[in-house]
Amino acid sequence: GLAIADPAMRRNFFERVPLNRAILAAHDALVPTLRRMTVALARRDAPFGRALTEAERVTIQWTLHAPEDDAIRSKTVRRRHRLRRLLAEAEAQNAAPTDDDLARALGVSRYTILRDMAALAQSGHLLRTRRRKTT
Repeated sequence: GLAIADPAMRRNFFERVPLNRAILAAHDALVPTLRRMTVALARRDAPFGRALTEAERVTIQWTLHAPEDDAIRSKTVRRRHRLRRLLAEAEAQNAAPTDDDLARALGVSRYTILRDMAALAQSGHLLRTRRRKTT
């Protein structure tokens, strides 16, 4: 098949041409393009200082990629958007991920997560993780 190799040209082809945008929206409605991950995390109320029991863990679904992610051009802004979504999904499912859980899910280092969390906290986002009650 034919493909537009240049990302900017491909984006313009799908975003700026009304018919193409409508076709893409119809396709996305019929065939969800979400990429999900099942992960076992600590329950939000699990105690610290010892290994967790099975009852203190919860299995949740994380959305690693959603169609709207592709509209965010900056790699850093896109990753932080995804990070906020993972944290919101974890909280909604009564889970508290660690920084390492988030790093594994996003395919980045723990230090990248720490930098992103600090930047998001500075911009006023309330972020809860396993060791970070509020930031």
